[in-house]
Amino acid sequence: GENGVDFIMDIEHNNNIKIHQITDTQIENMNNTRTSQRYLEMRNAHFDTPEYSVYEQCFKYTKNSIEQTNPDIIVLTGDNIYGETDDTGIAFQSLIDYVDSFGIPWASVYGNHDNESGIGVLAQNKMLINSKYCIFRPGTVTGNCNYNIALRQNGSIKYMLYMGDTNGTRILREDVGDGILSSNVDISHVYTAYGIQTDAKNLIINNMDALATSNGGAYVPSLMFVHIQTDSSNSNIDSTFMSKANSRNLKGVFFGHMHTRNYSYTYSGTSIYCAYGVKTGTYDESVDSSLGGRLITVNGSTGTMSS
Repeated sequence: GENGVDFIMDIEHNNNIKIHQITDTQIENMNNTRTSQRYLEMRNAHFDTPEYSVYEQCFKYTKNSIEQTNPDIIVLTGDNIYGETDDTGIAFQSLIDYVDSFGIPWASVYGNHDNESGIGVLAQNKMLINSKYCIFRPGTVTGNCNYNIALRQNGSIKYMLYMGDTNGTRILREDVGDGILSSNVDISHVYTAYGIQTDAKNLIINNMDALATSNGGAYVPSLMFVHIQTDSSNSNIDSTFMSKANSRNLKGVFFGHMHTRNYSYTYSGTSIYCAYGVKTGTYDESVDSSLGGRLITVNGSTGTMSS
């Protein structure tokens, strides 16, 4: 985008900007598992009690957390659905419609399970693009959700949100319907290895530099949203990238992937705050005492961030 910016979102108030993270909703449509064996595997692994409705397992936690925080923007950090159970795309569309129903701008990245869906990642991209309130583009580098959003307040860009694809949608056991199938209509558009790739990391750094150039040399404070955590080699978010980003005013990285973790830490050798989201809903593995979402608050005047 122009000056390293893909989208601009205007904040129509002078208060702190509130960003609400939702992660690993991982909606499972158990009626659409691909084989009876896979149904039994998932049923035994993911459900300690009989299956409840999608509202009871996911949407009520989404609703409660959003209503408590009343955010300016919502960010979904991947594994929005369990793709292998959503070959028709119905579950993904239902999630999009539900998040849209709050009338709040939102953004999303993919996790390693989303693009397993037989409908294909290109169709999923279109569903997000056609959403009423979702701010999304697949990007032009490796992956399908590499883009950024500028938060503009009082006429100037106060914060940047960088979205990154940590990929990892894998071909697993095709005979039982586990993972993405090699026959998937968009398999050539899915990067099956884990990790955000070099071209995507370079794009973020280059966009930071471009925006700084247009901003009198000052780096705009920023946050990054991905699916796989920075303390895992699977994310491919390495110390070299983090050092470069740290010197360019990256304040925090937020992610999900590990359903039972919700803690934070400072990335070694930097001042970058890294935090797991709070799992939104009970699909797959979850902890009853830790369900909902994470509120991130930024100050447009001082550049400070808290969560």
